[in-house]
Amino acid sequence: MERMLFFRYGHGFELHTVASNHAGSVVASACLATSEAHAKIFLWSTVDWRLKTSLEGHKLTVTRICFSHDDQMILSASRDRSWCLFSRQSDGGEFDWQLIAQRREHARIIWDCAWAPDDKSFVTASRDKKLMMWNMKESATDIDHHVIVLEDSVTAVDIFPKDFENRLIVVAGLNNGNIYGIEWNRKSGEHRFIFNMTQFNLSHSSTVSRLKFSPLIEEDENGELTTQLASCSFDHSLRIYNLNCVVYWVVKGEKFYMQRMQSLIGLFPPRNTLANIFAHDGPLIWDDVKMRVEIIPCVLQMKKAFSKREEKSRSRI
Repeated sequence: MERMLFFRYGHGFELHTVASNHAGSVVASACLATSEAHAKIFLWSTVDWRLKTSLEGHKLTVTRICFSHDDQMILSASRDRSWCLFSRQSDGGEFDWQLIAQRREHARIIWDCAWAPDDKSFVTASRDKKLMMWNMKESATDIDHHVIVLEDSVTAVDIFPKDFENRLIVVAGLNNGNIYGIEWNRKSGEHRFIFNMTQFNLSHSSTVSRLKFSPLIEEDENGELTTQLASCSFDHSLRIYNLNCVVYWVVKGEKFYMQRMQSLIGLFPPRNTLANIFAHDGPLIWDDVKMRVEIIPCVLQMKKAFSKREEKSRSRI
């Protein structure tokens, strides 16, 4: 079977971030940059894999590129502490874009950004420990924002692909490995924390580098929503969380919280019993029926035995 590889050059330095539109016809790329000349976003056609145009606005490395769900806007975040919003021109083609907004409210590098399901809001995450919710009003240039301050640098963010009457579910990954779930009212700015992975001993042991909700959401007859959240980290692990959610309808609006949470590593009998391995705790069993973590004594004894062997081998070096 013949395989054709395309090699394209254009960036002055190594690539740092890549994204594609939802139609799969455009690929956007950006490289490490210490000057405005190299901080451009290149747009490539997937038909002939040729460079079609470049987007200017940033002065340092572009850290993230996000296409809106309708592919009409591009949001980018950068090391220069600003975000840029590009709009596709109605009378142009797929490669006719214009910079319509740029803001610099963060005090440190912006690591990540994400669009709301309706493309009327987006969130930025920064090393300054802040999450910012940006809301477009009558036009894309009329934008206000709300701020949440967390305990560590915010390195990853994503938004649940379903909103509940102006309430968005935002997940934020931190430099310390923790992941927060936040219910955020984008109009009033009010928010509440609905979970954090440290409470369930499911946080990473190092920086969270990326978060992504599955676009598939299942809902049963009782109104229970089920989806998945994937996370990757500098601790060299990829984790997939099953999120079972219940939406309660009350007078003031919707209440959204995580009913059950577990890390899907392996299935064991009895049903709904899940296993996860932590570098600092050893193998653990999460029982979804009893809703608690159980430790296997024999496995821990094996772990201690291996630790003694490691100490002996190190003493020989």
